[in-house]
Amino acid sequence: MSRDLERRILEYLKEKPGTVDELQEELEVEKQRITGKIDVLSEKDLIKTHKIGRSTACIFNEDADLPTKDSEKPRETEKKPDETTSKEEDKDRSSKKKGPKTIGIVSGKGGVGKTVVTVNIGAALLELDEKAIVMDADTEMSNLGLHLGMYTYPNSLKEVVNKGIHIMSAIHVDKESGLRVLPTSLSADPLEKEVHEAINMIPEDYTLLIDSPPGYKRPIERVIEVSDELVFVTAPEIPAITDTFKLSEEARKMDKKILGAVVNMYSSHKKHLSVDEVEEALDMPVIGTVEKTDLVQRSIFEGTPVVTYKPHARISRSFKKIASDITGKEYEESFLQRIRGVFSW
Repeated sequence: MSRDLERRILEYLKEKPGTVDELQEELEVEKQRITGKIDVLSEKDLIKTHKIGRSTACIFNEDADLPTKDSEKPRETEKKPDETTSKEEDKDRSSKKKGPKTIGIVSGKGGVGKTVVTVNIGAALLELDEKAIVMDADTEMSNLGLHLGMYTYPNSLKEVVNKGIHIMSAIHVDKESGLRVLPTSLSADPLEKEVHEAINMIPEDYTLLIDSPPGYKRPIERVIEVSDELVFVTAPEIPAITDTFKLSEEARKMDKKILGAVVNMYSSHKKHLSVDEVEEALDMPVIGTVEKTDLVQRSIFEGTPVVTYKPHARISRSFKKIASDITGKEYEESFLQRIRGVFSW
């Protein structure tokens, strides 16, 4: 029964990270037994634990194998030369690539507002006189174009990959903000194919923001692979932070530069983690917080970024500060802008 509980915990954590409380609820076992097994599995290096606020997050160690009844003897892991060679070639190709500065906007959990963050950082970059393109890489739930009122388009990332058209021919310009958008199609599956060459067709003076699918499986791994730098989007809640930490561990294994985290839908609610707690839990700086406001829904209804819709609102100023942090360009607010922000709803 003891080993059976260990196996059940591991099988659960292999699917997704979880807290002790979540494991107790899912497995219907006393919390004391769960805590004891977590300590055992951690000592065996089968899982990793991370303190987040008052909770303990548990994450499956991807480098470990699930124990089986026959696994008494240690088993040597076979090296696969073809996979190793492939990864080395990808890394070498990435280091030599030309094209735009590519920033992956990623999240370990859906529903944290990643697309909103991507669109508005892109619009904020324009305010800093940067050339920016936002690309939709979520082929299962593609809606970046919908945020900007784009419901149909003759060319998308699908045509770039499958038909070989020039990537700049699939870019559409938002009339309100001037933001350049590379949409995708729900029927497309471009991330399973080589996209380095297509991205490298974009001029070097552009910044490409990739709106990735959520999670930490194969599609998002492709986004991480083609990105020069990464921004993690999370909410100030334990489940979102746990999933983000899991994804950041994968990114670190791939030696990717992490710019930091954006905490979306942030508030001072007592159930929300503070900025200091988020930074400690994720082991990365928080480069910006974005408040929860109805302005986001109103801007989506208008089909324009909130940065363009209400440029002086506090949320818009937050996005401009994030863009400033990403580019290294100084963003200064005049006294008049601050006054206007007070009356922007």
